[in-house]
Amino acid sequence: MVFSHFGTLGSSLLSISLGGLVIGLVIGFIFLKLHKYFNGNSSAETFAVILLPFAAYSLAEHLGYSGVLAVVLLGMFLSWNSISLFSAGSRLQMSHFWEVIIFILNGLIFLILGMQLPAIISNIQDSDLPVLVFYGFLLFIVLVVIRLAVLSLFPLFSNSRSEKEGGFLTPSKKEYIILSWSGMRGVVSLAAALALPFKDHQGAVIEQRDTVLFICFIVIVFTLLIQGVTLPRLISMIKPSSPDKQEEKDLNILLLEKSVSFLNDFISNDDKVQAALKNMTEKLEREKYQLMNSSEETMFSRHNEWKKTYFTLELQLAECQRRALVKGYHTGDFTLDIIRKKEEELDFWTSTIHHEIAAIDHYSE
Repeated sequence: MVFSHFGTLGSSLLSISLGGLVIGLVIGFIFLKLHKYFNGNSSAETFAVILLPFAAYSLAEHLGYSGVLAVVLLGMFLSWNSISLFSAGSRLQMSHFWEVIIFILNGLIFLILGMQLPAIISNIQDSDLPVLVFYGFLLFIVLVVIRLAVLSLFPLFSNSRSEKEGGFLTPSKKEYIILSWSGMRGVVSLAAALALPFKDHQGAVIEQRDTVLFICFIVIVFTLLIQGVTLPRLISMIKPSSPDKQEEKDLNILLLEKSVSFLNDFISNDDKVQAALKNMTEKLEREKYQLMNSSEETMFSRHNEWKKTYFTLELQLAECQRRALVKGYHTGDFTLDIIRKKEEELDFWTSTIHHEIAAIDHYSE
């Protein structure tokens, strides 16, 4: 029978999984202690983050545990501490770097599955295929229910004002429903299945490996076909609300108050520094007054429209400078090093403006 040895395999997988999680957590803590020696060097931090998954995976697999789960927990640990751990330059650099890596790995992992799938199916009896498809569908239902049940508990621990005053279907509950339905299986599930060894510790062939891989493939297909196709419809039905503008306003006021307090406590005998402190304090006080005495419509409509107009003009100004830069490059009026330096400044400036405009559009929806 196909599932006759699943009990032994299940207990073995549990110990392998727990061991992998422990190794990922240990390596994360070690990196946390050693991070201070990088001195904020973004290139060194990015290089270390690239090497850490390989170190976690290799160590876990060498000790007979799950390398995939070790890497997953390590990534969660680093993400949790990234706000206080990494420098601003490192976060920006890593963000663009991992976007490219994820795009490559997503395509590569499914290519590997496509190449192995014919061999996997050939090792399974034809009479067992419908049964395995049915088990895959049941497992898909169980995963969706478990994810929905777990995420539905999150709002119970929320201190948000909108959660207490939003009634039965609060904004966060709407988001958690969408998140539970969008939890489609993919690279991580497939990588964990492919990482299963061909033989156990005694050297015996694990006959259920192809079965696990096939069921994993079925679950992935169901999530892509059912959840992937119906997700846009679900979002349009639930209509998640826009971010809490009052909460954002309160946060902005808090940050301005902290900034003004810092400037007031700043001591310097330099006349230039004192003049700069006075100008900055007056500017922040004006912004705080406008925030505290403006209605939501004024702050998030008129103010955002003004900011978007300003940033659009900045984009046009950057494009004007870029055209002049290209002309100077072609005519040879300036050296290549100076051209490249100014080009980098324009690229950073333009990228920052686009992020600002995207943030305005996001909070204006």
